[in-house]
Amino acid sequence: MTLGEFKIKYLGVKLDFDSAFGEQCVDVTKAYAQECLGIGPLMGNAIDYKDNPWPQWFDLHINTLTYIPGAGSIAVWNDSVGGGFGHVGIVDTASLMFFHSFDQNWPKGSSCHIQLHSYTNVVCFLVPKVDNASTQLRGLLAEIKEIHDRYYKNN
Repeated sequence: MTLGEFKIKYLGVKLDFDSAFGEQCVDVTKAYAQECLGIGPLMGNAIDYKDNPWPQWFDLHINTLTYIPGAGSIAVWNDSVGGGFGHVGIVDTASLMFFHSFDQNWPKGSSCHIQLHSYTNVVCFLVPKVDNASTQLRGLLAEIKEIHDRYYKNN
């Protein structure tokens, strides 16, 4: 499954992927890792992701003033957010000042959605080691086809 298909599948859904502690931000990353990357299971709280307990699957990139994370990277916040448990989200688009990520539970209690963030309190990004180029291309082609089909259905 591509990141685009994943977002379509879960947009507006309250996801409890691991059936533990209700709908948390980590449920989104756990589902993403399994369904899009074919890896996992990912375990732990969001704050645990900062230590990259899965070096076989992810490269860790420290958040710096010049680093722009790529789509599909997992953003990891420190313990200043999430009641000390941190937060994680899947990067959708990014620039030097802001990024959008596919999140849940930001704000607290929210379902899966695209959320605008600054880089404040972001510790690092986990970048999947799997080659996503062909997966992303398939996703882009699928999105173009969907737009094409909707346009011609309505015209």
